[in-house]
Amino acid sequence: MEIRCASWAEAGGDARPAWSALREGNPALRSPYFAWSFIDIVARHRGGVEVSVFEEGSRPAGYLPFQRAAPRAAEPVGTPLSDYHGTIAGPGLRFDPRRWLEACELDSFAFDHLVVDQPGWEPFVEARPRSPYVDLSTGLDAWMGERRRNGRSAFDRLGELGRALVRAHGPLRFERDSRDPVLLERLLALKSDQYRRTLGDGRDLFARPEMVAIVNEIHGCREPELCGVLSVLWAGDTLAAAHFGMRSADLLHWWFPVYAPALKRYSPGALLLLEIVRAAPAAGIRLIDFGKGAEAYKLRLANGAFEVAEGRVTR
Repeated sequence: MEIRCASWAEAGGDARPAWSALREGNPALRSPYFAWSFIDIVARHRGGVEVSVFEEGSRPAGYLPFQRAAPRAAEPVGTPLSDYHGTIAGPGLRFDPRRWLEACELDSFAFDHLVVDQPGWEPFVEARPRSPYVDLSTGLDAWMGERRRNGRSAFDRLGELGRALVRAHGPLRFERDSRDPVLLERLLALKSDQYRRTLGDGRDLFARPEMVAIVNEIHGCREPELCGVLSVLWAGDTLAAAHFGMRSADLLHWWFPVYAPALKRYSPGALLLLEIVRAAPAAGIRLIDFGKGAEAYKLRLANGAFEVAEGRVTR
């Protein structure tokens, strides 16, 4: 198998059909992070994106996109936005990651959300954290019943909080898929404020114009493989909580949730999440992937989890 590397621009849109066919044939690549359009959007706004092409004969057997973080160091495309990464290939494609580094003139590749069922990476994996999800493939009622049977249901408590929020601020109104760019701007402002309060000014992701541009373009994307979804919960005329995520086919990836700090006592973020889950089946969404992390709200609602891999390859 031959490995060649090229800039994303040099790879060209001609590779997109083969890329999409490989992705469709591998259920482990359902996440919108593996969509051609996601890589393309990041490449245009950040630069430095390259792609490795694995060829068997004259046929592409796989693609591995990456971002050159330094002259000889690679990181996943879109870091720190990337919640999933790996090789775009059919199940079972095996190669030596150190040989890949050599072909691309790299000395290291650090990963933290690598798909775990891709062979070849095992010697370099240092940890396997879990990425919780809500699986609605058996229906909303089945999911709710399962949560109650497991003793992890917060539905009754959320009902009480929702009624209290209505009394204080007015009727609740839920928008599942808002196309309003002004609302997205408000969400990003709230998220920036949260980053500054909890992590410090230097960790504000949306202080970086290219990150704002990436999210804005994804919001406008309406392709089956990549669709931005902005959901909002109102209490009267007050924006109580909002979430911006990405959808690919029947999977919604949980990404940027925010809530109005003044309404914290009512758990508006949890109320919004419950509305998103309830609306998902009617919208054709069968899986809501929370991404890596063991936050309490994720574990209360999740009924399954993927493993992802953390580690580093060097040569």
